[in-house]
Amino acid sequence: MIQAKVINVSREDKKIGLSIRKLEETGEKDSYRSYLNNREEATSNLGQLLSEKMMNLERRTHAAEHRADEDDEASEKEES
Repeated sequence: MIQAKVINVSREDKKIGLSIRKLEETGEKDSYRSYLNNREEATSNLGQLLSEKMMNLERRTHAAEHRADEDDEASEKEES
């Protein structure tokens, strides 16, 4: 089955002008408009996501360092 958009109708000549390309363009334009309308609904962006990941990594690193310091202090007390 072939789909096309009606681009003109001539009653005098009893002809219909059809275009497959115009149908495709219309679909692309609709997709683009939909993208633009839905784009505003995004709740985060790449910068925010990276910032959150970096903060989590920094917290985990800090916590690991703190635990290592506590372990070192406990070892020193046991040796004394």
